[in-house]
Amino acid sequence: GAPAGMGTTHFSQTGRWIAGGGADGNLYLWDAENPYDQASILGSHSNGIDWMAFTSDDQWLVTADKDSVRAWPLERPDMDSRILYQRS
Repeated sequence: GAPAGMGTTHFSQTGRWIAGGGADGNLYLWDAENPYDQASILGSHSNGIDWMAFTSDDQWLVTADKDSVRAWPLERPDMDSRILYQRS
C-alpha cells in the first residue's frame, strides 16, 4: 500500500515503474513487474515532493520540491541522486 500523505504518483512510460512522493519528502518506487513487493525508498527531498516525471527510456526519475530538482537512477538504486538544481 501507499504510505500516508502520498501527494503525487506517476507511472513510467513502459509501465514498469510506479513512483510516489509526498509531504514527508520521501520518494517511493514500486516495480510493477513484482506487484506484491514493498515499495523501495529511493531517497528524499528536504521538502514535500511536488512534481515527478520518468525519462522516456525509464532510466531516470526526475523529482522536484520547492527548493531543488533531482534525478534518480532507476537501474542503479544504490547510487545517489544527481542534483540538477538547488536554490541557494
